[in-house]
Amino acid sequence: MKLELLCHSCKEKFKLKQKASSRQDLILKLGEYFVQRCKHCGSNSEYHVNDVKATTSGSLIGAVSGVLVMVGISVLFWENGYI
Repeated sequence: MKLELLCHSCKEKFKLKQKASSRQDLILKLGEYFVQRCKHCGSNSEYHVNDVKATTSGSLIGAVSGVLVMVGISVLFWENGYI
């Protein structure tokens, strides 16, 4: 998962370098309030951990490979007479 913030100045999303599996882990690493520099406009702003949003990577390659594996297994079962 990617951790993103919305800049208070330019309203653009930018990613955090820190990795955390939960909000508690993020609090332990950064604190409840932390200062972060926007990658787009360069302004420093203070953020709360609740401002951080987690987004999935949404890999198309993973979805396509999963479908191909399912089709391949179905063909093998068909050829062997299980279906």
